[in-house]
Amino acid sequence: MKFIKSIFLFITVLIGQLAIAQQDSIYILDKVVAIIGDEIVLKSDVEQRKVQMRQEGAQFEGDLDCFTLENLMTEKLFLDQGKLDTIEVDEGMIQIELDRRISMFVQQIGSQDALEEYFGKSIIEIKADFHDPLKNQMIVQQVQQQITADINVTPSDVQEYFNNIPDDSLQMINTEVEYAQLVIYPPENPAQIEKVKQRLRGFIKEVREGEDFATLAVLYSDDPGSAPKGGDLGMVPRGTMVGAFDEVAFQLSNGEMSGVFQTEFGYHIMQMVERRGEQYHARHILLKPKITSKDMATAKEKLIDIRLQLNSDTLGWVRAVFKYSQDEKTRNNRGLVINMMSGTSKFDLSQLDPQAYVTLEKMEVEGISDPILYQTREGKEGYRLVKLLKRIEPHRANLVDDYQILQEATTNLVKQEATKEWIVGKIRKTYINIDEVYHNCQYEFNWEKDKE
Repeated sequence: MKFIKSIFLFITVLIGQLAIAQQDSIYILDKVVAIIGDEIVLKSDVEQRKVQMRQEGAQFEGDLDCFTLENLMTEKLFLDQGKLDTIEVDEGMIQIELDRRISMFVQQIGSQDALEEYFGKSIIEIKADFHDPLKNQMIVQQVQQQITADINVTPSDVQEYFNNIPDDSLQMINTEVEYAQLVIYPPENPAQIEKVKQRLRGFIKEVREGEDFATLAVLYSDDPGSAPKGGDLGMVPRGTMVGAFDEVAFQLSNGEMSGVFQTEFGYHIMQMVERRGEQYHARHILLKPKITSKDMATAKEKLIDIRLQLNSDTLGWVRAVFKYSQDEKTRNNRGLVINMMSGTSKFDLSQLDPQAYVTLEKMEVEGISDPILYQTREGKEGYRLVKLLKRIEPHRANLVDDYQILQEATTNLVKQEATKEWIVGKIRKTYINIDEVYHNCQYEFNWEKDKE
């Protein structure tokens, strides 16, 4: 079971370790050490994976070389099945994930130049190196999803799982809360909106007169993700961006620049780099109208008035949310906030944003806060009232309060067992040849079938 868990760990590891051999000057007289169907494992693969495991402090049992080889052979089983099933990975999704990971590397190392210096390659060359390993990783994930796609656990399965856990081994659950919110954003400021539009029109004029679009994006764009890259969003398929952005993109020809347009993030101009079928590669500059302190004060004063009505019982919470809240995600659900990490309405206190944590930590159940600052994931600012609906004190997991946690644990266990069973069956019907150096390894699975 521990080895099964390690499979899921390693297939999701960042592929930055491709440069390990180059960085550490590892030179190996390479050879094939295992053949799994149409896939091979090289000695260099084993050595690089060992370095990777040491860097990550991975836990394992037994001999490191044997454990590493088995880990790699298991990946190759999934890849071999992917070929048999002719699984295809969308190139657009590969490019999106490559861009995401490169962006993360840039943030960690400080700049694109520093990343290129570290690898001794350009960004384009780095992405090319990452491409095939990432594609293989995505194929492995799809095969795993197929193996476990039909798995569903019943309440009786969860009950049995729970009953088999010794009392002293039950997970400790920290304090959890459920809460609702009523959000008011500051009114739109026409003067600030017009100022942003005029500035973007100015950028369009500058580009047409010879200024570099990417330079303007670096200097002025309010999009923290793309601004350091000259506003470059990489090649993305339709549906990756918000609808209004896609709509403009698919009206532009290669090299063409848009006019000023609005999305939920603010106001943009876009330059089309390349359109390819249902995918496109664009740059953009985003500007957000500035919110004045007077605008924010207006939103806060409106919430103060709503709270007075709530406290005087002239207005009920549900009616107030439906009538006044400007948060579309919670307005039609009594203001109930959903934890995006778990998909439930329960929040561990550590999962709350700082303002909500400070407010809810000591609030009485059914209490309603004073207006507190609020910011959406998109960066939109406003104020909100929060109401504490429920508090669950620290406790050991139980079926009443923590059913979803136990259901998820049960599902994971069943999926692990199904994956293990699949591996056993796949090994039986797959051609496997392992270098004799590794014949004395104590594997979890019976790879050396000739010894039966």
